[in-house]
Amino acid sequence: RQLELRRAFKEIDADQSGAISIEEILNFLRGINDEVDENYVKTIFESMDVNKDGGVSIDEFINGYLEQVNGLSEAIARYNQTIAAKNKELATLREQLEEAKKVERMNTYGIMEGSTFTVRVIEAQNLNVVTGRPTAYVNLICERQQIATKPIPSDKNPNW
Repeated sequence: RQLELRRAFKEIDADQSGAISIEEILNFLRGINDEVDENYVKTIFESMDVNKDGGVSIDEFINGYLEQVNGLSEAIARYNQTIAAKNKELATLREQLEEAKKVERMNTYGIMEGSTFTVRVIEAQNLNVVTGRPTAYVNLICERQQIATKPIPSDKNPNW
């Protein structure tokens, strides 16, 4: 890997000074792709230029690359640990669900029978008028299941 990095360094170091400048990196990258994000390249350059002399030596180049690779490897390891923990949590939740399915009765929509559903009515529309006064009721549609409450006639603040 170090041999490949040394070859890459020599290719980027256009003036063969032994240190690559931000301009040399930009020119090299523009030769590969015209759409180079200069701010991103400057940020990476500044992180590699450890002694802040305006040039990146071969050692700074190799160490900077290896630090980035090591950082990525650590991030991937943390990510894999998180995935493993989440998979374990998911397995536990699936087991709990299966256990609940054995004990609790579910309707065809996967909702436990006898469960309570709380709704806050924000707006009432199309109220039916019975005997000259609006009759309040709620028609709930949840997961293709429709439930209508009992009408409460003539109540401005109904409690269903």
